[in-house]
Amino acid sequence: MVHHRIPLDVLLRRPGLFTAEELNAATKLRGIPVREHSHLHLSVIHRNLWDKFWTNNPHATREHIIAFARSIDEQYDLQNLAYKAFLQP
Repeated sequence: MVHHRIPLDVLLRRPGLFTAEELNAATKLRGIPVREHSHLHLSVIHRNLWDKFWTNNPHATREHIIAFARSIDEQYDLQNLAYKAFLQP
């Protein structure tokens, strides 16, 4: 499954900070193994982390959003998650 490093709803929440083209660029996408999609992607990342971020930072700047996305990448090793899944038997 494909995960947008910065959720597309940022286009509605903070109009003008990002473009759709920017958010859909290959460098801004992460692979999430199907077996982890429902829990990690939908529950942990979107429903927990990003929802709390938006609640606590309704006027977040571009820099705050990028930093938060980076922290999620690092915390869950999202840049390498799909690759590691293919290495496991």
